Amino acid sequence: MANDRRDPLGPGTAAAARPLVPRPGLDDIGMLLGDISRGTPIEVADGTVSAVEDITAGHKVALRDIPKGAPVRKYGEIIGVALADIPAGRHVHVHNLGIGRWEEARPSTSPTRTQPTGAAPTRDHFLGYSRVDGRAATRNYIDVVPTVNCSATVARMIARRVDDLHKGTRGLDGIIALPHDLGCGMGKALWGTTSCGGLCAGTSDMPTSQRPS
Repeated sequence: MANDRRDPLGPGTAAAARPLVPRPGLDDIGMLLGDISRGTPIEVADGTVSAVEDITAGHKVALRDIPKGAPVRKYGEIIGVALADIPAGRHVHVHNLGIGRWEEARPSTSPTRTQPTGAAPTRDHFLGYSRVDGRAATRNYIDVVPTVNCSATVARMIARRVDDLHKGTRGLDGIIALPHDLGCGMGKALWGTTSCGGLCAGTSDMPTSQRPS
C-alpha cells in the first residue's frame, strides 16, 4: 500500500501540487485546487508523494497511507472510514470512503463536553402525563422528523406552516422540524442506516414531544 516517494523537491523537479489541508498534522486528506495527472508530486508534511492516478480539482487526496478500517479525518474530525487500503496520493471518494465502525487510534480534537449536574428539584410534580409504559412526558411540542435528508426542506415548511396555524393552542408550545443529513442512498443493513433510524425514533419519543400516533 505504501507510496514511498517522500523526497523534498529538488532542482529540476516538476512543481508539486499543494492541496488545501485545513488542519495540517491532523488531517489524513487534502482537497486539490487543480486537476492533476498520475505521477504528479503532491506536497505533504514530510516532503512529497506521487499521485497514484488522475484526480479532478475539488476532490480529496490521501496525504498519508490509510489502512482499511481506519478513520479518515478532515478539519481534524472523522468524516468516514477507509473501505480499503488507501495509499498516499490516492483519490479519496465514495469508492473507498464510507460509514462503519473503527478502533479509535487517535484522541478526538473536539472540545470536551461535560454533563451538567442540574439544580435540585423544587417540587415533586409537573404538568404532564403518564405514558403507557410508565414513563412521564410533557407533550409540549410536535416534532416533524424526516427519515431522509431529501425531505428536510419539506419538513421545515410543514413545521413553519402548522406552527403558524396553531399558535396559541392551549398545551402546545410549538411545532418544530428536526432535519438531518443522512438516510438517502444508504443500504438498509449498514450500521449508519440503523443508527440514523434509531436516532429518529428516539427523537420522536422524547418526553418533550407529542408521541406519534
